[in-house]
Amino acid sequence: MQAHICYKERLLTFQYKGITVRRELGPPPGPKSEISHDRSSNRLTLPARAEVIVQLPVTEESPAKEGLVERTELLEGVYLAESLVRVDKGYVITSVLNNREHEVEIPSREVQVIELEGNDKEEIARIGLTEQCEDRGNQNGSRAERVVDMLRTDNLKEEVTPRIVF
Repeated sequence: MQAHICYKERLLTFQYKGITVRRELGPPPGPKSEISHDRSSNRLTLPARAEVIVQLPVTEESPAKEGLVERTELLEGVYLAESLVRVDKGYVITSVLNNREHEVEIPSREVQVIELEGNDKEEIARIGLTEQCEDRGNQNGSRAERVVDMLRTDNLKEEVTPRIVF
């Protein structure tokens, strides 16, 4: 079975034994500025026990174009993730976690973007560059071999250790 997601065309394609199924993806969760200019009327629907990527409006007092959104508990069991964001047309893309057993509908709320200091920007750039270099470090061998190398098996008994056949 093969699956292909095209975000630009918002299309999901499955192929299995010569059968192809195509499904259109819905719009990303979050308010749409083209639909409504009244930011307070937009609502977010969060599925039960799920993390959802959402587009949220930025407060007008936030002058930063890039920065940090702080972790916040929106409701009991519903959390806004702490994340580095870039403001685009008055909105940021971040993550909201619904830890409850049922679907929750909450009003879309504005988030404040905290601008990072000069030292913070340099440190983030350095950390990102270091992680990218580490990710690209082991390019020897097939992809399957690299995945097996990344598996954590130290907690398994020797007779249970997985054997991967290529």
